[in-house]
Amino acid sequence: MAMEVYALSTSYNAILFDLDGTLVDSYANAEDCWGEWAESVGLGDAFDLARFYGQKRSDIVRTLLPHLSQDEIEAHAEAVRLAERARVAKVVALPGAAGLLNALPPHRWGIVTSNDTEVAQARLRSAGLPVPEIIVSADNVTFPKPHPEGFLLGAAKLGYEPAREIGRAHV
Repeated sequence: MAMEVYALSTSYNAILFDLDGTLVDSYANAEDCWGEWAESVGLGDAFDLARFYGQKRSDIVRTLLPHLSQDEIEAHAEAVRLAERARVAKVVALPGAAGLLNALPPHRWGIVTSNDTEVAQARLRSAGLPVPEIIVSADNVTFPKPHPEGFLLGAAKLGYEPAREIGRAHV
């Protein structure tokens, strides 16, 4: 059995990770939950989750069912969210994620995800990964990734201002 060894430089100030596809493989979980929802609303095999990766649940529902009221859209999005939070058995850590995260000082890293905080925490726990103090999620931002809002908020929560830190690093 090979042992993973990490030699981390202390020249970084903070690290912000994406969650799904970076630290955990949650695609089977998401496919199951969204697939069941798609069947329940009559979309069935026509639904392709890959087309919507990184988008907020309510935006996905709105795109697929534009005739619904805002309240109906939110109800559908909440149903999928609850399913994703509850059914995390298929979520696994990606190779090396546990070793890397456990080697980092807890106050120097966080997660920026398009998911919500509760689902992110459930996925991390299911995968056996540490849950950081800083999770910036769809709950906290107006603009989803790839917009920089989440990363800027994450840096601020970790106590860093990226523009100032970059400028100082080049002095």
